[in-house]
Amino acid sequence: MIPGTMLVSVTAENTARYRAGIGQVYQDVWKTDPDQTTGFLERAFDRHTRYAGFAGLVAVDPHERVVGFTYGYRSEPGGWWHELVKPALAANGADDWLKDAFEFVELAVDPDWQGQGIGGTLHDTLLGERPERVALLSTAEGETPAQAMYRKRGWVSLAEGFQYLPGGELCSLLGLDLAAFQARQNGR
Repeated sequence: MIPGTMLVSVTAENTARYRAGIGQVYQDVWKTDPDQTTGFLERAFDRHTRYAGFAGLVAVDPHERVVGFTYGYRSEPGGWWHELVKPALAANGADDWLKDAFEFVELAVDPDWQGQGIGGTLHDTLLGERPERVALLSTAEGETPAQAMYRKRGWVSLAEGFQYLPGGELCSLLGLDLAAFQARQNGR
């Protein structure tokens, strides 16, 4: 990570402090308009911060500007994403992955700051001490920088061709054995 940048935990007490910066990074990475970004903050992020097992991090530059963020929470039966991916995982014999799982929801780094280790550091720090058995995520299918980073860290494909909406982008559902990941991180 770049000298002078630091990671800060996102908590219920400091969410307001970093919310606009998280929104700006989200907008810059996914090329959303301000209304879509507001929608993400209001309908997703704000709600997710109240979920069981929520954990989040921001990377800030020396001027405390958010240059990256990540977060997730404990996957629970009845949860929107949990129930949405359940049939796809079951069809691939991977539904056991939903037991004792952490949903790795977002990881984004400002495009001007990408390629400098911030995404990897956010990922490794957030997952480095999670108590759940496994972590799950969805990401764009294909050879992308995100896919490469996840594979390098031990994520495995659980289902390909997943779509949130009919005719939508094809996604991969990935899983990570957290105990094995944490053992590698700690040199065991």
